[in-house]
Order: sequence, then structure tokens, then C-alpha cells
Amino acid sequence: MAEARSAALNASIEAYDPNAFFDAGFDPNVSVFGNLGFVAANVVLALIIEHGLEIVEKVVEHHPMYYRLLSKMYQELMVGGFTAFISKRIQQWNILSNDNEAMVNASDDMVLYYGLAIALQSMFMSWRLRKHNTQVDKLSIMTSQELRDELTLPGDTKHVVALPPIYQSVIKMKIIRRYFLDAFELPELFSFPKYLRAIQDSEIIQLFDIELFAWILMVGVYVAFFAVCGAVYHIPLAPEHDPTYSEAERILRTRLLVLFMFIFTLGLAMFGLNLYLKRCVHWIVEHASKSEAEDHHLVAALERIAAEEATLQRDETPESAIARMTAIANELSDRPDHSTIWALLQTLGRKCMGRAHKKTDRHLALSKLALPFFSRKLLHVVIKLMLNLNAMYLALVLQSFFTAIRPSIAYASQLWYPGIQIALICALAVNMGYIAPRIVGRMALVNATVRVNSAELKASVEHCAEVLETREKMVAALVAFTNTHLKSLADMEAELKLQDDKGTGFVEIDVLRHAIKRYGFKFSRNKFNTFVRLQFKTKGTTVQYEPFFKVLFSTVDQQELRATQIGDEDLIHTASKVSFAIRDQPDAPQR
Repeated sequence: MAEARSAALNASIEAYDPNAFFDAGFDPNVSVFGNLGFVAANVVLALIIEHGLEIVEKVVEHHPMYYRLLSKMYQELMVGGFTAFISKRIQQWNILSNDNEAMVNASDDMVLYYGLAIALQSMFMSWRLRKHNTQVDKLSIMTSQELRDELTLPGDTKHVVALPPIYQSVIKMKIIRRYFLDAFELPELFSFPKYLRAIQDSEIIQLFDIELFAWILMVGVYVAFFAVCGAVYHIPLAPEHDPTYSEAERILRTRLLVLFMFIFTLGLAMFGLNLYLKRCVHWIVEHASKSEAEDHHLVAALERIAAEEATLQRDETPESAIARMTAIANELSDRPDHSTIWALLQTLGRKCMGRAHKKTDRHLALSKLALPFFSRKLLHVVIKLMLNLNAMYLALVLQSFFTAIRPSIAYASQLWYPGIQIALICALAVNMGYIAPRIVGRMALVNATVRVNSAELKASVEHCAEVLETREKMVAALVAFTNTHLKSLADMEAELKLQDDKGTGFVEIDVLRHAIKRYGFKFSRNKFNTFVRLQFKTKGTTVQYEPFFKVLFSTVDQQELRATQIGDEDLIHTASKVSFAIRDQPDAPQR
């Protein structure tokens, strides 16, 4: 009788799930103190992750593209988190059998890994492109003549040194820039590198978007993968009994081989597409320079551009140039550019029915530039599909790798399995870190040239206008910093003179930018390059710093005068302190 009561009591206690925190202690192995300890550990982990994300957000908040990528990553993590939450509830409620629960867990893991793979791939690509763009931007500030002089051997104006790859990229950009400005009647002030970077950023953001067709493609690719695996060694997709150890090993080796062939085929396709886009850039350069794209022809074309730029009208004010760019941007269509699979199907449908969109006159300006087999929208879709496939394969390998680590450590005979998976991850990393950035960079250059992007053109115009307004903000920040840290602007000038060992009056543009940053105002490289080009004399990658300080002191005086007129005592006091501090310095330039 007592045993029956004990059994009934145990049965009633088992009705309470010890996985619930509220029911802790009903199972001797799941104690209250144990649960509290794990809660504390999870809180610490959550705080570490939250603090890490705050640091990342502070770093990327000044880079709009990185911030948008981070927001996209949050979105994909939320999708993965919700699918994991639903599968966990299914498991707790025993809706499915144990085998089905295992399949649900594996599938929701794949959704999460796919989103993470897309995020990782986009971040890696943008970092690689940014690294290359930084090198190009340092040289693109130079005029065509300065670049030509740097490539000429000392004492020999007829022969040039062999062009390093980075100089080839800069010269090609100079040639395409000149062609683009002439075709769309844009002023010299227009920042083609800024326009190109904006299109690159837009490309990466679009590639990050996981549309409906991408999810369908993921299912289709995985079906094809297992179907091919089954066809190679006649492995049934639904075996009637559990495989033996040798059979399981044969299945794994077959699947790894098939996955390697899938990755290898994708790598070849991406490499071929990269070669085609490289050829497209080559054709554009030949068309723009009206010559071959070999090294000596590139330098000759650069020399012609330098001569042309020397004869251009130089008396156009920044304000009139911005007004002209704004007028051109307003003539362009505001119709958004959708390079998705669905948009491609819509375009094909319109063309089959003879209802294609009419192009504006500005688009017709580049009608003579015919690239063989080039379709902007089709190439966008192909690139997106390739990068999605790369992320899908990476998700498949990562999920399998993290699952296989523990058994492989326990059984040394299984170490070959994660070893091969690491090799596959390295192959996919080559695709995303070497080939993909080149594809995206070249596609952006081709896309930016063959058809003007009205949204990014307007953004570049706004960028120039914003730079003109930045001077006031910069002076205010420098004045506030000098007052707070008991320094003067003359101290800043003295620091720069120390960088000018030969007394040429010029310092590296990046040196001036970092000096301004140390004194309380941060410039992005592109914005600072435009700021320098708008107002100061440059020589190669250097800028004359005395005119910079004359403009700085003049702006301080203007702020002091304006403050006097409006009666702002605080501003008068601040500006006067800076003004007197400048005048007290013996080496301060005359204003």
C-alpha cells in the first residue's frame, strides 16, 4: 500500500517539468541553487554580449554602411532567434516524436547559420573593399598631372616606370572619371570616388537582403545536394535501418566529396564572372581613352587628361558647381532600382510584351558604350545568387563542423572529418574574401559608368554641400577643444610644422586630418579629401597647411563678429579667448 502511494506521488511529481525555472527542486538533479547559478552565468554572458555590441555600435555609428549592415544582422538574428524559440516550444510540448524534434532542431539551426553566414560574408567583403579603397583614395586626391609626373623616371619625361597594380587602378579611375564627367556634363568638383563608394555600399546592402527566392533556393540547393549524394553511391535518402559505422563513414565521405564539387564549381563560376567584369572595365577604359589599356597607353591617356584638365575653366565657384550638379540630378528619374529576381522576371515580361521603360536623355549619353553580353540587372541577380550559394554552403559546413567537434575529440579516429570541413571553410573563405570583393568592386565601377545612379548622384551632391557647411562645425569643435584643454590653434600649427622637416609648407593630407582629429573634430577620409579639394592647394598627396590656418583664423574672426552682432556673450568670450591666444603666438600667420 505504501509502495503504491509512493509510486503515485512520484508519478504526480513527474507531471511537473523540471525544465521550468519555477519548478526547480522537484528533481534532485535540478536543484534551486544550481538553477540560480546558471541564471547568474547567463546574466554575465548577456552583459558581456550587450557591452560588446555597444562597443561595435560606437565604432560603426560614423560609417553608415557598416551601421546598416549591423542592423541587417540584427534582423537576421531575430529571425533565427524566433525560429529557435518556436522549435524549443515544440520540443517542450512533445508535439512531435523524438526523431522529428531532432530534425526540427537541425533545420532551425540551418536558418540561423545561413543568416549569420550572409552577415559574415557581407562584413568580410566590405572590409576587403574598404582596405583597397583606402589605398586608392590616398592617390586619387592627386591631379592627373601630378600622377603623371610621379610615374615618370627622374630626368626622363618619355619613359615611365612599370605600373604597380594600385597605380593601374587609380589611372583607370581617372580615365573613367573624365569620361563620366564629360558624358553627363558634371563639374570638376564632382567627387567620382565618393559616388563610386556609395554605389559599392549600395551593392553590398542589396546583396545582404535575403529575399523570398533566396529561401526557396536554399531548400532547392539542399535537396539537390542530397539527391546527388544519393545518386553517386546509391545512398538512399530514407534508409530502412540504421547504417553501420563503415556505412556511415562512406556516406560522410561521399557527401564531403559532393560538397567539394559544389564549392569548386561555384568557385570556377565566380572566377569566370570576375574575369568577365575585369574585361568589361578594360573595354570601358579603352572606350573612354580611345586607346589600348596597356600600361604605356594608360599613361599616355593620363597625359591627355592632364592637358585637358589644365585648359578647363577654373573660376567656377563651389556654390555654382553644386547648383549645376543639383540641376543634373533633378533631371534624372527617381524610379527606384530593384535588382532582384522578381524585378528581373518583371523586366523580361515587359520586354516580351514590348513595354520596356523609356530611358531619359541622360541615359542616352552613354549609348555608344556597348558591352558584349552585359545586362546590369541580370548580372546583379547572378552575383546575388552566387554569393547566396556561397553563404548556404558555409552554413551547411559550419553547422556540421560545430556538431562534429565533440565526437571527434572523444574519438581520435574521427579527426579527419572536422579537418576536411576546415579545408572546405577555407575554400569558401577564398570565395568571399578574394573573388567576391573583386566582383562587387568591378560591378560597381561598371554599373556606376554605364548608367548614372540618380540616388547616389544626389547623395554625392549633398556630400559636397555638406562639406562646405562643415567648416563652421570644425572651427566650433576646435575652439571648444582648445578652451577645455588649455591649448591654442597655434599649438596645432606648431605640431604640423614639426611634420614639415624640409620647410616646404606642405604636409600629408592624412597627417592634417589626424591633427584635426586630435583637436576634437573627426573627418571621414572621403569628406576630408573633398574639403581639401574645395578650398586648398594640394601637391600630390600633400596639402599646404598655412592657407588652412588662415581660413581657420578667418572663420574664428567671423564667428566673433557674428556673435557681437547677435549679442551672444558666451560666444564672444570664447572666440575672443581663441583670437587673443592666436595673436600672442610669435609665429602666428598674419590674417
